Amino acid sequence: MGALAIGGAAGLVGPHATRVAPFAGALAGAVLGAVAIVHLAWAAGAGRGLDGVVPTVDGRPAFRPSRALTVAVALLFAGAGALVFGASRVGGAWACALSGVGAVVLGARAVSDFRLVGLTKRERSSLFARRDDAFYTPLCVGLAICFAIVGAGGAR
Repeated sequence: MGALAIGGAAGLVGPHATRVAPFAGALAGAVLGAVAIVHLAWAAGAGRGLDGVVPTVDGRPAFRPSRALTVAVALLFAGAGALVFGASRVGGAWACALSGVGAVVLGARAVSDFRLVGLTKRERSSLFARRDDAFYTPLCVGLAICFAIVGAGGAR
């Protein structure tokens, strides 16, 4: 269902997708670049902002990300940002298709794992859950829309 809504958003842009794609790609690329920088800072030992970034179960973190995993996540965000930015400028069938895949992945994250994250999560009282509702899930929806627009109308 999330992928249909996201595809519908790109469909609303329709014939204008080629004109909107550079803006959508630049926005998504900048946001993902900033998110990557924050993750690299955390991997380097910065402690600011760490509260409420990992889901909790019974008051305990659901997992404890290692530095290596945090760096890997940062590289994934940076790579996705570079991909969507590049696809919005240069185009190419493969880059636009990967942007479409990114839209589906981000849309799936926004919908949920039905437990700890997204629109249909069950845990709603933790700091992470409140931040997920206020920031993380809406960010995923917005990024998914940007990726879908780029996938539908990247420079050709």
